[in-house]
Amino acid sequence: MALGFFSVRACYTQIKPQYRKTRRAILIGGAIYLSSAAAVHLMIGSFADWTSTLSPLLGREETAALITEKCARLMPAVLSMIMLLFIQ
Repeated sequence: MALGFFSVRACYTQIKPQYRKTRRAILIGGAIYLSSAAAVHLMIGSFADWTSTLSPLLGREETAALITEKCARLMPAVLSMIMLLFIQ
């Protein structure tokens, strides 16, 4: 995440100050990119944690069903963020 921040910042600072609309578009696009990457990273990490924590308690099948349901609820939000990346 830090490398992504610095790469967006480097792209932002390389554009001349007189092109402030382009600079702002790069900064906003980079913020959207980094926030969606953080959300996906957090989602995948939480799924892995739930699997290791809940599997001994609930059993393998119930844990898989729970994670599948959670993923189905979160996917529309993730897909909308991915679509924003392609629209830019």
